[in-house]
Amino acid sequence: MVESAFTNLQNLAIAVAYQTPVLLEGPIGCGKTSVIEYLAAVTGRTKPPHILKVQLGDQTDSKVTDEVGLWLDDQM
Repeated sequence: MVESAFTNLQNLAIAVAYQTPVLLEGPIGCGKTSVIEYLAAVTGRTKPPHILKVQLGDQTDSKVTDEVGLWLDDQM
């Protein structure tokens, strides 16, 4: 594991422990999903509602993002 991934994982684990919402942002292929999936695996939270993958991009309809946002609010 490279140092940046380790640091990101540490920061993410702290945020999760304090139940702080986190937004991961970065270019395609930088490891965002991998870090989340690793943390989910080591904590036994690999299925919804503990982990939910949503692929958002320039082509994503705003209606979809609104519905996902409402669903997430209901889960918290």
